Amino acid sequence: EQNKVKSWFSDFMLVNQWGTVFEGEDLGLLLYKGGTVCDDRFTDTAADAICKDMKYAYASRWTTDEVGWYVKEGFSIRLDEVHCDTAEWERCTYTENHNCAHPGRNGHSALIPLL
Repeated sequence: EQNKVKSWFSDFMLVNQWGTVFEGEDLGLLLYKGGTVCDDRFTDTAADAICKDMKYAYASRWTTDEVGWYVKEGFSIRLDEVHCDTAEWERCTYTENHNCAHPGRNGHSALIPLL
C-alpha cells in the first residue's frame, strides 16, 4: 500500500498532461527542480528511490515509451545519469549537467514514471 503523504521537502513532483501537480497512482511526468529527468542509466531501483523520496512506498512501474501526450519541450532537463544501488535517494548518484535531449532532438527521452 502506498503512503499518500506528499513530501513538501522533495525536489521531485509529478505533473499531469496539463502541467498540474498531482499525487496518486496515475501516469505522470516526473519533474526534478521544475525540469525533466533523463532516462540514461535509469532503473527500477532509481524509480523506487525517487518514489520513496516523494513519500510513496515504491514505483509500481515506469516507462519512457508513453510520452505522446506530454509536451516536454516546455521543461528543461534537470537530472541525468541517475544511478541507485539501493532504494534510498540519499545514496544515489546523479548529475544536474545532462547530455540528454527530449525526443525528436537526438533520440533520448525524459522519464515518465507510473506510480
